Amino acid sequence: MGKESLILRDTINPPLTTKGSALTFAEMDSNVVETYNALVELSQSSNVPAYDNTKNYYLNDYTQEGSQLYRCIVAGAIVNIDPPSNPASWLPVYAADMIQIPKRYVEWEAVLNQAGTAAPAGNVGVDELDNAVVASYDSVGKYVLTKAGSFPGSGKTTVSISNGATINGLTTIPWVRCKLSASRDVDGTIAIISIDSTDGTFIDDGMINATVRIRVYS
Repeated sequence: MGKESLILRDTINPPLTTKGSALTFAEMDSNVVETYNALVELSQSSNVPAYDNTKNYYLNDYTQEGSQLYRCIVAGAIVNIDPPSNPASWLPVYAADMIQIPKRYVEWEAVLNQAGTAAPAGNVGVDELDNAVVASYDSVGKYVLTKAGSFPGSGKTTVSISNGATINGLTTIPWVRCKLSASRDVDGTIAIISIDSTDGTFIDDGMINATVRIRVYS
C-alpha cells in the first residue's frame, strides 16, 4: 500500500486507478488513511532525535514529538519546554524544509567542574573542534578555554553556560550563590567568569556540572 493506491471515481490521473463507478465506504476510508500516512511521512524524519525534556535546546535546534518536527526559535538554553504546548519557543516544520540545508556551524559542548585553583575539567559531549579546546585557570573566578584561531568575531562565535542544579536550603556554599557567564574574548579564547551573586566578588569552586556550549558559524 502507498499513495499510488489511492482510488479515483471518475478523474483520470495516472498512476492512480480510476474506478469509473462509485467508491465503497472501505475505498473512501482507504483513501483517507493513505493520505494521512503520506502527510505523517512528510512531517517527520528518522534523522532528528525525539524530544528529551531533560536536554538543553538552543536556537535552531531540531527535535520531533508526536510525529511532528519542531525547530527551537528562542535564544539561550531552554529545558522541559514541551514543543506542542509552547508555540512561542518551538516552530512546527517539515522534513522537506530541511533538505539540502547545510549545517552552518561547528560545535563544542562539555559539562565542567572547577575546584580550588585547578582548571575547569569534565566530560566533553560534543567535539567538532578536533579535540583541541584547552581549559586553564587564570585567576580567582576567571577561567579560559583556548583553541588557536577557532573563535572568530563579528558574531560568528556564540557561547552559553549554565550551572548545575541547586540544592534547596544550602545557600552558603559557592556553587549555589555562584553566577557564571561566558563570552568570546579574542580569536582562540573564551573567557568564563564566576561571581558571587551576593556581593559581586570573583569566586572559585562555583562551577558544578556547568554546561558550556560553543558554536562557531561559517
